Amino acid sequence: MSWITLLWHFYIKTFPLQYNNSNQNGQQADTTTTIPFLSSNNNKMTSFTSNRNPDLSIRFTQPELCDPNVIQYSGYFDINSKDVHYFFWFFESKKIEDAPFTLWLNGGPGCSSMGGLFTGPGPCKVTDDGFNMKTVYNPYSWHRYSNILFLDQPAGTGFSYGTGTINRTEDGAYYVYECLQLFFEMFPQYRKLPFHMFGESYAGRFVSEYARHIIEKNLMIKTNIFSSSENDNNDEDQIILLKSVAYVKQCADTNTVADCYKARNTCVEIENLFVTTGQSTTDIRIPAVQDTPPQTYTRFLNLDSTRQHIGADTIYTECKASVR
Repeated sequence: MSWITLLWHFYIKTFPLQYNNSNQNGQQADTTTTIPFLSSNNNKMTSFTSNRNPDLSIRFTQPELCDPNVIQYSGYFDINSKDVHYFFWFFESKKIEDAPFTLWLNGGPGCSSMGGLFTGPGPCKVTDDGFNMKTVYNPYSWHRYSNILFLDQPAGTGFSYGTGTINRTEDGAYYVYECLQLFFEMFPQYRKLPFHMFGESYAGRFVSEYARHIIEKNLMIKTNIFSSSENDNNDEDQIILLKSVAYVKQCADTNTVADCYKARNTCVEIENLFVTTGQSTTDIRIPAVQDTPPQTYTRFLNLDSTRQHIGADTIYTECKASVR
């Protein structure tokens, strides 16, 4: 994760995204769904096939990790004809009455959003005392104020899998949109909540492209997109930063691998200037060693007991270089 934490945000002020309850023939589909709360420690998967499109299905369980006091769903969105299976983990907000709905995406591309769950805005961390690993509640978790969905995408990222890979960020928008539609079909109580998308690093591309797709699907919905970053203001850093902005713009204009790698490498130069100080990337007052979230969560997620509990089909990989 880059020290320059680019936190990209997209918010639809009216409806989160217009729910499409028409089936493939243009007819209104029956989307009435009753969701029983599964009993404690019952890790059987519940499956549901979309009434909008029988090619789409969702299977999930209700784990009790991190914060057992809120409703959780974890499992897979399946786009069967494409052989795409996206893993997700959802936490209902502790502030249920007027909480918005947030989609969190990590970047890479190819880096799992479980990284965000366990080392970022998620509800817990994982500690290891040398004898066992356990989850520890994160008092700064965003789920205190928002319902939050962590999604591993595209296929091959984290717990997600399938042969339906994508080669352009723009192509990923269709899959994420269909996953959201499927989630709201399954859980209609979240449909009309204010909708946010957040992401870090390369997720700046994900969020902007997926936002564009949602806007097109929703037709005329007003949005407010902004980004923020932190950087030193000395002359040397400012010169490099301005150069990197030009490269980033060139990457966006040409969308070629060569130009985008040039932009990435220039940003790495900026990153290295700060990394050599040994200070925290989120709080420059303290050494990095005091502020580095524990990485034991990767081993925790690959425990058979954990994968069974959250309904994960595959071995977990934090970041996969083969996903482009």
